[in-house]
Amino acid sequence: MSRNDPSRRPAPPAATGAIVSLLLLPGLAFAAPEAEVRTLEGDEGPIVDGLVTDEQWNLVEPFTGFTQQEPNDGQPASERTEVRLLLSSTTLYVGIIAFDSEPSQVLASESRRDGDLNESDSVQIVFVFGTNPEGIEYDGQVAGEGVTGGYNPRPGQRGSQRGGVTGFNANWDGDWIVRSQRTDRGWESEFAIPLRTLRYEPGEDRTWGLNVMRNIRRKNEQAFLAPIPRGYNIYRVSLARKIGGLDLPGRRDVKVTPFALGDAQRNPLAVAESSRASEGLDAGLDVKWGVTPNLTVDFTVNTDFAQVEADDQQINLTRFPLFFPEKRPFFLENAATFQFGAPQEVDLFFSRRIGLHAGRPVDIVGGARLSGKVGAYNVGVMNMQTEAAFNPATGALALAANNYTVARVQREVGRSNFGGMLVNRQGTGEWATDGDYNRAFGADAAIQLTDNTRFFGFVAGTTTGGMEATGDGGAVAGRAFLNYSHPLHQGHLGFTQVGEDVRTDVGFVPRVGYRKYQWRYYLNWQPTEVSWMRDWVRRFSPHITWNRYYGFDGEVQSGRAHIHPIEFQPHGGAASDSSLTWRRTPPSPISPCSRAPTGRPWSSRRGPTTGRCGPSTTSGTRAPGSTPRSTAAPAGSTTAPAAAATSP
Repeated sequence: MSRNDPSRRPAPPAATGAIVSLLLLPGLAFAAPEAEVRTLEGDEGPIVDGLVTDEQWNLVEPFTGFTQQEPNDGQPASERTEVRLLLSSTTLYVGIIAFDSEPSQVLASESRRDGDLNESDSVQIVFVFGTNPEGIEYDGQVAGEGVTGGYNPRPGQRGSQRGGVTGFNANWDGDWIVRSQRTDRGWESEFAIPLRTLRYEPGEDRTWGLNVMRNIRRKNEQAFLAPIPRGYNIYRVSLARKIGGLDLPGRRDVKVTPFALGDAQRNPLAVAESSRASEGLDAGLDVKWGVTPNLTVDFTVNTDFAQVEADDQQINLTRFPLFFPEKRPFFLENAATFQFGAPQEVDLFFSRRIGLHAGRPVDIVGGARLSGKVGAYNVGVMNMQTEAAFNPATGALALAANNYTVARVQREVGRSNFGGMLVNRQGTGEWATDGDYNRAFGADAAIQLTDNTRFFGFVAGTTTGGMEATGDGGAVAGRAFLNYSHPLHQGHLGFTQVGEDVRTDVGFVPRVGYRKYQWRYYLNWQPTEVSWMRDWVRRFSPHITWNRYYGFDGEVQSGRAHIHPIEFQPHGGAASDSSLTWRRTPPSPISPCSRAPTGRPWSSRRGPTTGRCGPSTTSGTRAPGSTPRSTAAPAGSTTAPAAAATSP
């Protein structure tokens, strides 16, 4: 059932508009009515063709009774939706019938894999698995109810470029298949999800969590099987419905992916005799092993990433480095476990630092990665070894060999968690110099203060061989962030500080030497009690967002204020608004060393002995004795303004 089998792959879709989100959460308890899943004999299931008409489906009592969140919170859904589940010894089958009184009005806007489902009639199964009426594949992994570091992604967004390390990782790809078809009764979809793709506790009479979201795009309607209050989304797993009576087989999964590449060249006309013939052979191996149902080990030897999806091209109009998400499968399993800090602002660990330098691949000798859950603890340990890299044009040393070690532990207490992290880069081999290392470490917490209020905080420090922390703020970073979510209004309040000497060779910190203050308020009012207004106005949503960066000298570096005093959405789906946005940014740079009015480089990066802003437009790991690397830019990104940036 691999998606790599062309015969099983759906034809390219012409996207549509409804989302059905199905949330499967093994081993959680929920205060909701219990339903059951029908168990099949053996491993024979229905034919996955997008039509929920096989005899097995007819024997299953469907889940129904969806409740709106939008536009009329708490009201029954305007269209009927049926969800059926079948469980064989090897596969979970999901059949969804999205009834529609006007089948010809079902909308489509995406045809790419992991495309945005918010503008389409579609289905999602939150682990996450999803599709639309044309059968596109959409999947990802959820952690922390979709919220980590204070960032709360919107479900259904496309995954190729947005996939930073947050509570939802859309760049994770599982093995499963899906088919969809439009019919006279609406549209239908069938999923076949191998149990080896899921992480669950085996045994008899097990209970899983289930929630399903359907988005009827032309009506701007979102409905849930287990009601979700406005202000929250499908990732709010604690509100899921429970399904019981599951007899789940044991699983010991081993996936082996070898590769071999050979070449032979003959050129009898070459001047040099040594160039007239050449032969080569390269081979490697990747192994994924499910040690326990909740713990996975990945091994790699002579890693090959030749088949990884290419990055989207980005244009950088700022003096700060661009973010390119991780797409290499080896690093994507349980990627949220290794998240620490504020996503894309202060990331203590960023896996793209490993195996890439200045936009070029660096050979990985081998490595191992353990991630998953042990009791109430989320754990992640990784060790990778890279070879030295040389300039292909000159043969000069570009980067010494390095060893990378990452250790992460997180203790869950109800809906809160506490943890710590250690990240180490150590130069190795004959080209490494004494003191060629960089270490980052810290502690963090996410505390659920009330049902609606959550606090995020961390403090972290870095040490670098040959570098003394003499700048303002030292080599310490920290953050306090309070988030409030309510059906009527949402908001947040935050403070972040990053010292001038913070350097994360295996992290992503796009700027250093600042204090950031931020706050936001968002009103979400529906005039249901105002008779003359409720028939044509769906929602009033005025809001205001403010942030400002200060240097340690008290000078303003940059800032933004966005005021939306008038915004309302009529039931037809359009929007009317009036807004004012204020920005303060540094002068447009002529070179990477353009200076701010205070005389300091806006994008200054301190090396072992002095602050400098080098002439290079790319950044990555440095060779000993070379120009100090940026503390932030991922390999393959650029800090040059108005430059098109791509990476392999």
